[in-house]
Amino acid sequence: MLAHRNVRYEGIAASHSDDANDDIKLVKAANVSFDRLLAYDARHFCARRAAFLRAWLDAAHAQSLAAVDGDTIRGYGTIRRCRDDYKIGPLFAEDRRVSRALFRALVSTKRGKKIVIDVPEINPAAMSRSPSNTR
Repeated sequence: MLAHRNVRYEGIAASHSDDANDDIKLVKAANVSFDRLLAYDARHFCARRAAFLRAWLDAAHAQSLAAVDGDTIRGYGTIRRCRDDYKIGPLFAEDRRVSRALFRALVSTKRGKKIVIDVPEINPAAMSRSPSNTR
């Protein structure tokens, strides 16, 4: 059963500095407590999915980052090899600034490579404009 449609955005990754997000601390997701990350993921997804999350964190061709504020997780995202390109997902964030900081940090690791991201059509904040870190 289809819950909603996704819209795919794709482009070539560029590297940008974003001084406006200097106060958003990004760390490797593997350095965050797995239980805390799992609890954060469950807030944004309809079920606890420990095996899924562990697979992303341990994948050989993936990089995962978390946005943290002290002990509070404000978002996390993964970029991974996917056929001939790189795909971002999952990506969950508390607000647009955190989402943008995670997105930019993830794509900047793959400068010059094709990046794709599938955005749920039911997410109006994400759909309000396409990712700005591709040319």
